[in-house]
Amino acid sequence: MLARSRFWAVWALLVVSLLISAAVPARVLADSLRVAIGEDLESTDPQRIRGAASRFFQVNVFESLYRREADGQLAPALATRSRMSPDGRRVEFTLRRGVRFHDGGPFTARDVKFSLDRARDPSIGAPGAAALRNIVAVEVLGPYRVVFTLGKPDAAFLSTLEYRLSIVPEQYIRRVGDDEFARRPVGTGPFRFISRSVNEEVRLERFDSYWGSKPSFRTLVFRIVPEPASREALLERGDVDIAADLPFEDVDAIRKNPALKVMTLRTNERTFIKINALHPHSPLDDTRVRQALNYAIDKRAIIDGLLNGFAVETASGVTQGIAGYDPSVKPYPYDPAKAKTLLAQAGFAAGFDGGELLFPGTDRVPKLKDVMEAVAAFWSDVGVTVRLHAVEYSAWLAAVSRHRAYGFAWMVRHETTWDPEERLLAHDRCGGFYSLFCANPEMDRMIDGAAVLLDPRARQAYFRRFFRLFHDDPPEVFLYETVQVYGLRRAVQWHPGDGNVFLDLSSARIGK
Repeated sequence: MLARSRFWAVWALLVVSLLISAAVPARVLADSLRVAIGEDLESTDPQRIRGAASRFFQVNVFESLYRREADGQLAPALATRSRMSPDGRRVEFTLRRGVRFHDGGPFTARDVKFSLDRARDPSIGAPGAAALRNIVAVEVLGPYRVVFTLGKPDAAFLSTLEYRLSIVPEQYIRRVGDDEFARRPVGTGPFRFISRSVNEEVRLERFDSYWGSKPSFRTLVFRIVPEPASREALLERGDVDIAADLPFEDVDAIRKNPALKVMTLRTNERTFIKINALHPHSPLDDTRVRQALNYAIDKRAIIDGLLNGFAVETASGVTQGIAGYDPSVKPYPYDPAKAKTLLAQAGFAAGFDGGELLFPGTDRVPKLKDVMEAVAAFWSDVGVTVRLHAVEYSAWLAAVSRHRAYGFAWMVRHETTWDPEERLLAHDRCGGFYSLFCANPEMDRMIDGAAVLLDPRARQAYFRRFFRLFHDDPPEVFLYETVQVYGLRRAVQWHPGDGNVFLDLSSARIGK
């Protein structure tokens, strides 16, 4: 009798278990998302971040007053609305109530003013400080109202704030100091910082008090894996869920793997060679020489032969979708004979020594070393010699921002504000943070004049004229806009949108 009772008890438990299993959806969301990337953070302080490689941390942990949606449009974030005065010089923000920093402290207008003051403090060395110099005053009108006064109207003001002004907590930083803030950063974003192992991983955790839509998973882990082949291997083994910047030549094989899928994005990210035209009596100060360097490179051969077609030739300093893009301006064709003619007209028929071509020796950028070798070979064919110099990513960033005595430097520039003005001020206006060009006063005049153009159509026409001049008197060697390749486990759902390459993963979902 006792055995029979036990039998029926076990049977009942089995039936209940089966019923429960049937009631549970087959697709259960995982609690951790693991992402393999090629480059470690340069800083955990968002106002000290210079390169795009560290933006994966910034966009998940910190926020600004506005944010960029997947379609490229601006949307309210820590501000709920803004109102600009008729003369375009006063912008009032209404701030979001109920927002908390990761340490539990409240977000108020005082944090906005503190964040701006800190971003412009020379001791912080924020690379975006120059882009914020048009702000002449910030007035706190109450806990959730703040007014910015501008020196002159600025059509790209909200875009500049979105990229350049991460909001940081005043009370926390005043209490612990800048160094401790960098060790234990605190923001308002959907994820909070947990830990970092330098050159190994960065670990974040869902912030359950986040004001907006909360991530569907608890833990976000970025694994630092410099070699593209190693990132691919981790993805294939299931050790990561997303792998960034995979080898172009492996895309077809990844697509054939039933457990994986490939996502490609147009990046708005231009790859180009920056020309150091600051040295007096340098050959690079001559427009004809800079044009010759553009004619000398077979970009189509580089894109097809080295990048497996995952890039688009660029004709000037702007990409499709950005104000000023003009499809009638065509890329420099490959014409080594014309390059030699221009060099001869400039007095360099025998060519010249161009010095160093500086670039970061990292696998984060696929085929970068091969591309630089190809550029050097094409130039050598017309008599211009350069010495390739690969350095650590951080050393490359420091060199290009300190006007080091090199001839050329590989550069990549993402149109982070979807408007060229901020980038032109930093990279191309004489005296800008990254600028190596002071040879065309008309360019400087046009850059300075762009801010007052508030009408989008007038602004588009103005920048079209500017970028035609930029093409004709090139301060750089135009190469291509990259297409970024991600590998994902089949269960991962993530749709960042073209141009959004900074790994905002708050909306990603992954099943088991």
